[in-house]
Formats: sequence, structure tokens, C-alpha cells
Amino acid sequence: MTWIEALPAFVVALAILYVPGVLVGAVAGVRGIKLYASAPAITVALLAVLAIVLPWVHVDWSPVWVFISVLIVILVVAVVRALVSRRFWRVRGRPDSTEGVDRRLIWMLVAAIGIPAIAIVVQTTIAFVSPDSISQTFDAIFHLNALRFIEDTGNASSFHIDQLVVPPGTRTFYPAAWHSLTSLVIETTGVSIPVGANITNVAIAAFAWPAGLMLLARTLLPGSRVAIVAAGVLAAAVPGFPLLMVSFGVLYPYFLALAFLPIALALGAKVLLHAFHGEWKSAATDLWLVLVILIAIGLAQPAVVFAWAALLVPLVVVLVVGLVRTLRRPVSKVLVWAILAVAVLVFVIVWIYEGRLGSTTPWVNYTSPQAALWEAVTYSKSGTPLALAVGILTLLGLIRLVMRPGARWYLGSWAIGLFLFGVAASLPSWKLRWMITGLFYRDPPRLYALFTVVSIPVAIIGAVWLWQLATSSMSSQRQPGTDAGATAENAGRGSSATLSATLGVIAIVVLVAATQGSPAVWHQVNATRATYTAGAKAPVLSDDERTLIERLPREVPSTVLIAGDPWTGTAYAYALVNRPVLNPHFSARISPYAGVINAGLNQAKSNPAVCQAVRTLHVEYVLDFGTFAKDAGKTGFGFNFTAGYTGLGGLVRAGVATEVDHEGSARLLKITACS
Repeated sequence: MTWIEALPAFVVALAILYVPGVLVGAVAGVRGIKLYASAPAITVALLAVLAIVLPWVHVDWSPVWVFISVLIVILVVAVVRALVSRRFWRVRGRPDSTEGVDRRLIWMLVAAIGIPAIAIVVQTTIAFVSPDSISQTFDAIFHLNALRFIEDTGNASSFHIDQLVVPPGTRTFYPAAWHSLTSLVIETTGVSIPVGANITNVAIAAFAWPAGLMLLARTLLPGSRVAIVAAGVLAAAVPGFPLLMVSFGVLYPYFLALAFLPIALALGAKVLLHAFHGEWKSAATDLWLVLVILIAIGLAQPAVVFAWAALLVPLVVVLVVGLVRTLRRPVSKVLVWAILAVAVLVFVIVWIYEGRLGSTTPWVNYTSPQAALWEAVTYSKSGTPLALAVGILTLLGLIRLVMRPGARWYLGSWAIGLFLFGVAASLPSWKLRWMITGLFYRDPPRLYALFTVVSIPVAIIGAVWLWQLATSSMSSQRQPGTDAGATAENAGRGSSATLSATLGVIAIVVLVAATQGSPAVWHQVNATRATYTAGAKAPVLSDDERTLIERLPREVPSTVLIAGDPWTGTAYAYALVNRPVLNPHFSARISPYAGVINAGLNQAKSNPAVCQAVRTLHVEYVLDFGTFAKDAGKTGFGFNFTAGYTGLGGLVRAGVATEVDHEGSARLLKITACS
């Protein structure tokens, strides 16, 4: 399939991402830029919650039932709002200056939406090679197989999806927001699972991510139209996000959660500011939307909710300092500080407790604190090319933040993001690293992507300040005429407006050229492309192996299981052609019998327990893709790809199985020893 052939499905994916959120948000009273920015998160929250609720009422996950459920939700929201406000059906007047869209903003909005959409679509379509490419990374196996599992079971719940890899009946929670969204795209369009995953990720990266960044820029720089355009351009200007998160891991759920982080920060900041100033009605207006967005993030990757809270701590501290200054009684001041201290302490304890899983992960520090700082400010992780233009704008933004009291709190947020990345990348102490960054599995690339998302708004502030410096002389030259009369004055204003517009277009072109022409961006595009490239010696699934898998429906009944070492790509038989596999992921533990087969199938003639396990699980075939495996995402950790699967080698030589089909060195074997 070509990208042109995938275009109709992409349009449908975009509609699924936006339409439910736009309808629910509009009925709830959200307008303007806020509605455009929040719609994808509202959609994802709605779908993720519906995916949990529908199994309770014995309804399958399908486009028809989701459509009906969304209509019901819209009706409920309309009724609730009608009860809350008698003015619900009255046409709203002029939008407020912060959230509204007036005619002067239209061309800037077109640029702010269009530039990142075009740039990121180009970047991702080049990086993904083709719509049906598969990420040659280990976790991609789980994510794509989970999409098939949802299709087979009609259940996209976060309390069900882990049933793919755990014993039947085991109750687990795995945040499945990305999977519920993507599975709906696949079932609605009828495209294959790889195509559905790729076009959904392109839609998120090209539209949802820049939109949230625009609103955060608008919040940090109220009333600035330039900030909106700068946000759009810079959303596609660095390697750390979104490209890194669709090539490393691969971390699709985390990628989705980070895409929504800017809008969560923007609205969270607005709620806090309104609340601390006693503007309760305004705070309540945004509070429900913040909660919905946090649901979307939490059901994608809960760690990002914790990051959101941590990043807003500096604003809370600033507001508390302001509050304390207004208090006269020393006892009241002490009480406020005590409450804040207890709240922060509880948050830190919960942060460490929830991050305890990070104590068992293998990721190690790789550099020094000084080098980590350099990588952060230049957006050049692990010696990749410098994102020079964005780095300079970030430094300007830091200087400008020091000078701006209203947005100075964001310096603290930037510092927290830098601290988390620095700890993961450079702190030698294993224990301190998991205590501080265990929520993110002590994984430097995850924290680098998080820091990138937090740092880009600083670069936006720097870009706006640079524009203000470049155009400040214009205002001083625009003096009203005293002798030439009104005609000359109006002509001067028109000429000045034309000059300003011309300079604006030139500035946008220069910024786009400086960022899209950056070696840093295209180095990451090529690095990502390498992780989606198959070929004869692909890291996980080669062309021969995929070709053999695509023939399985003609050779293997759908009622039996296929064994195989999942590290080598055999598990893709499930996602690609819907043939059940014994090992849907390298961490799967669906049955104790599976371990017996994986470790001892080549001893079936001498060990009766092996054939008993084979018959119990109805395992009749084996995919033998050799022992070579490699994560194209360059995890930097040496996994043992045969540990636990040594019994799946040498089957023909041991007389346990015979070859049924092959493509190159990839073989399909039929188990004969247990017949």
C-alpha cells in the first residue's frame, strides 16, 4: 500500500480523532482555539472510558456501538449543561480575547495548523517508509498483537487488554487509550493493523500535538498571535518529540500521553490562576476539561499525569507566596506553608511508591551531568546533530522568562523536566535513579522526550521575544501626522501594516527553513526510518519472514496455536494474519504449559510432559526464524533472545517436527512427535 492509497483511511482516522471531541466539547460550551486543541484529548478520554464501560453492559467494541454511545454522551452533556445554565441555547457573542478566534487570527491559525501538519506528515511518512511498515522494535509486537486481540474479543478495556499475555482469569490493568483509539480506526476503515497504527500515529503527531502546544503558548503569552505561529513551527522542529517516541521502544501509549501534556499544562495553569484569584466560575469552567484530559493521559500512560502535577508545582509555589503576602496573621502564614509542605511530601511519597517498578528495569545512565545539560539545551541526545536554531531560541526564552513575572513560574517547570532527564541520563546511584525516575522506568529516552515537550514552550517564548525586538523600531516610527492630515496618517498606517505583514511572512519562512533544514530533524527522520525498514536482515521481522507469515492462512488452521521465539518476530503471525501464537510477546505467560513447550519441545520424544503440554494447548506448528534478533530502537541493553526458548531449536534434527513451508531461511514446521 502507498501513502496515497492510505489517504482516505487517514482522513477517517483524523475524523475519529476530532469529531467526537469537537461535538462533546462544543455542546459543553468550549469554543475557539481551546476547542480545537482539546478535542483529540476529549475523544481519547471518551473512547478509553467507553472501552471500560461497554463490557460491563455486555456490548462489544465496534464502530456502531461506539457511535451510538458517543451520541448518548453528547445528549447527556447537553442535558447537564442545560440544567446548569439557562443560557445554553443562546448564541454566544464575541469570544474572550484569550480563547476566541477573531478575523485577524485566521491567517495565523492557518499557518499555525498547516505548517506543522505538512512538516510532520512529511517527516513521519518518510520515517515510516510505507503505511504497512512495522516498527522493528520489541514492544511493537505487543501493541500490534493487542490490536488484533481487541478485534478478536470485542473488548478494548484497560482491564482486559493484558489478557493477551497473562493467564486466563487474571485481573490486571494496562492503560489502553492508544489501543482503543487505534482499534476503532482499524475497524472503521478496514485497513490492516500496521496501517491503522501508522496512520493514527501520524494524525496524533501532525494535529493533536501542535494544537495543544498552541494553547500552552497562548496561556504563557496571553494575547500573542505570534506565539501561536511559533508554536506551530516549533512543534515540528526537534528530534525528541514526536519522532523519537515512535521509534524507540516503541512507546505508542507514552507518545499519545505526551502529545496531550501541553494542553493539560495550559488548562491546569489557568485553573490554578483563576482559583487563587478567587475567580471560581472561571476555574470551574476549565476544571472539568482538565479532568477529562487527565483521564485521557492517565488511560494512555499514567506516569505523565504525575509529570503534569510535578510540572505545575512551581506555579503553585508562586501562587502560595503571593497568597501568604496578603495574610496578616503569622499563624495563617505558617498554616498555609505547612499545608503546602505536607501536600508536596505526600506527592513525593506517592511518586516514589508508584515508581517502584523502575527498580527492576535494566536501563542505565550513560553520560555526565554536564553532558546531559548540553544535550538538553541543544536537543542533541547521545551526540546527535545540534538543533541549533531551537537551542538558541530556548536560551533566549530562558532569559525572557526571567524578565517576565507572569510566566516566570515556567522556569521551574523547565528545571524540573531538565532535572528528571539529567537524573536518568547521568546519576550513578542506581537506587536514587529509580526513586526519582522509577515512574519512567529509569529510561533516559522517555525523560528526554518529556523534557523536549516541556522545553519547546520556552523556545516559543524566545521566538516571540526575538520578533518583538526585531519589530520594536516600527512602533516608534509610527507617529501621527500633524501637518499632512488624516489621509497621510491612514496611508502611513496602511503602509506600516503591510510592512509588518511582509516581515511576518519573511520571519515564518526563515524559521521554517532554519528548523526544517536542521540536520537534527533529518537525522531523527532517518533514524526512525531505519527502525521501520525491513529487508533481508531486518532486526525483528525480515521480508522473508513476513512473506511466510502471510501464507499461513492457507496452511495453518485458526483453531491451533503456533509456537515460536517471539524475539525473532514469530509473534507477528497473530497481528498480521490472525493465527494464534503460543508466545504473543516475549513477556507472555499465558500458561505453565507454555514454558514446558518453549524450554523442551525438542525433547518431546523423551519427555512425556512435553507432548502433554502440546496437546493441552493445541500447539501443532512452529515458526522457526532462527535466533537472530535486535531492537532497531537501539535500547543499549543486551537481551538474551534464546533464554526460555531453547526447546524450540533443532526440532527437525531431533525428529520432533517436519518442514511444511519455507521462505529463505524462515521455516514453518509441523509437530509430528506428539501426533
